[in-house]
Amino acid sequence: MKKLNLQNEIKEPYLLKEERQSAIMKYAMEHASFSSKEVAHRLKVSSKTIVNDMKQINTAFHGAAKFRGGHGTFELCIYNYDQFQAVSQKMHRYNNYDPSSQRAISIVNFLWESEKPLLIDDLADRMNVSRSTLNVDLKHARGLLKPYHIQIVGKPNYGLQMKGNEFGIRLFAAQNICETYPLHFQFQPNMLAELKCLTDRIELDQTNKERFYNFLCILVDRVTRGHWISILPSQYRQVPQIAAFRFLMPPVVKAVEDLLQVPLPEAEQIFLSLPVIGMHTPVDMKTISTLPVRQDVEILLKEIAVQIHKVLNLDVTWQNLPSDFIYHMDFLMNRLLFNCQVKNPYVNEIIQNYPLPFMMAKIAGQVIEQYYGNCFSITDDELSYIAAYFNTFFLENKMQFNEKCKSVLVCGGGRAIACLVAAQLKKMLRIHSNVDLLSDFEANRETLSQYDVVFTMGNAQSLSSITDRLVISVNPILSGRDITADIERARYVDKLSSPKVKLNALLLNVLPPNCFFTLDEQKSYQENVKFMVSALMNSNLLDSEFYVRLLRREKQGTMIYENGVAFLHTTNKQLNRPILALGVLHNPLYSSEHEVKVIFLLGIQEHIEASNSLIIRIYEEIIRISRSPQIIDKLSHVKTYNECLGVIQEAQKLFTF
Repeated sequence: MKKLNLQNEIKEPYLLKEERQSAIMKYAMEHASFSSKEVAHRLKVSSKTIVNDMKQINTAFHGAAKFRGGHGTFELCIYNYDQFQAVSQKMHRYNNYDPSSQRAISIVNFLWESEKPLLIDDLADRMNVSRSTLNVDLKHARGLLKPYHIQIVGKPNYGLQMKGNEFGIRLFAAQNICETYPLHFQFQPNMLAELKCLTDRIELDQTNKERFYNFLCILVDRVTRGHWISILPSQYRQVPQIAAFRFLMPPVVKAVEDLLQVPLPEAEQIFLSLPVIGMHTPVDMKTISTLPVRQDVEILLKEIAVQIHKVLNLDVTWQNLPSDFIYHMDFLMNRLLFNCQVKNPYVNEIIQNYPLPFMMAKIAGQVIEQYYGNCFSITDDELSYIAAYFNTFFLENKMQFNEKCKSVLVCGGGRAIACLVAAQLKKMLRIHSNVDLLSDFEANRETLSQYDVVFTMGNAQSLSSITDRLVISVNPILSGRDITADIERARYVDKLSSPKVKLNALLLNVLPPNCFFTLDEQKSYQENVKFMVSALMNSNLLDSEFYVRLLRREKQGTMIYENGVAFLHTTNKQLNRPILALGVLHNPLYSSEHEVKVIFLLGIQEHIEASNSLIIRIYEEIIRISRSPQIIDKLSHVKTYNECLGVIQEAQKLFTF
């Protein structure tokens, strides 16, 4: 393995142009307006550079979005969201770039490779930064090393060096600098072939193979330089009792011992086992599905379901979650208990696109942390994997018609088109029985009463006037996404006596005029909440005990989220359908330490299944809106119901509802 030339890699301490422009985009998305000066100060470049970058970004978006403004103040205007999103994704890989973090890693690499202490001035020269900048980066480097019980020590005129437990040193290297780790050896081709056979034998997928290879390389490098693990941290002494260690590691250890022609002490075996016992669940489940699962997992899954119900009023039965989720949780416990970090390359996409599953994952994370006495914190990478399983559950349990559903298509055109539409409906909606065909003149109250759902290629309103059945209007060439949205609105919304706003944003359909309030900032947050509840009770929309349950729910944890959004929700015994209200504050109020600009108030019926499409979409739309400071700022300043609808309609352009 070729040794990296680190000195050449860190000559430029500043952001590259692409990285800088990505940072500008991120800042613009988080602020309704901003000055070029404040962004320039943040990124340590001139205002002129920022302005030039914005001009280049404008060109890249080809009219889909544009920075507008003058005299140093700008805002990002989006005109075509799909195109905007496509271009933005190309910049995505730079969003998390932090030059100080990169330099901190480089400091660690230099200290690692050096056989003697390094003077601060020499280190600053190597990295092409000032002494003051280096001192800041040293503080960052020490913070990175602290969880691994590694110190950067030094004294004047002597220099800096790293000191720590060998196990911690290796673990830090494997999890933080494996790509830049200065190896002092190369595996021979025959050894690499044997390693591949070894990892295939224990059925590691590509990502897990790479992690195992990194751990093995670091082990070999340290051992060949005379650094053996002599002291094993106490929590790792439990590793030999883990099922994955007992069942998977013996052939691995033997193969590595044969490869290196040296016996591996148990401490070395434990270090090498971490990528195996802490693997993320592989696509091929054959090997791990034979392993016994720890008893803690079932206890945790039950408690997670309880807490999701308490917080979101959603009923999730853990047995109905994807079958391999239990194995994921088992290996997750290993990763958390033994500090086996994994990265999810899709973490940002999952957080952005699956807001409700990610919120459920955060609830699950809190349950796990509390169960183990808050001895660790679960990263967004891990939470996003959990969220992926919850979203899979939503997809697998998505509203669909069952085998008993009797459906009919009313068609005024030819039979060829009618048959095409019927076939598409069966495929998209998983209708197992036939979709009957009726002509316009055959459709009457008596005939339609035989069916559960009526599809039509004509006027849905005319059919609704002669039947109480669910009527869905469809086009000859169907879009799965569009038809699903139409069904949700028709099945849930049009039966709610709500405004018939024909927009995708569900909030526009479930927020009637009498549920919009401009609140009094002279009163307290709690007084305004009580005012909203009382008004809805007087309209016979909430039961008399709703406010009591709401207070009880707030005691379980704050319902005030980011950017000044309070999302209050609990069960409502007055109606068998959800009721949504919105209160806005032109000047923010404070509850405890939380700023409040808008208040969403949601009453839902008891025992809502987690597959309930309506509730899921209401949750997701509110969470998405709460993430946008621009939308919340505009929403907090509306004065009328129609202005409120306009802002939510604008939000629909930014988010895929």
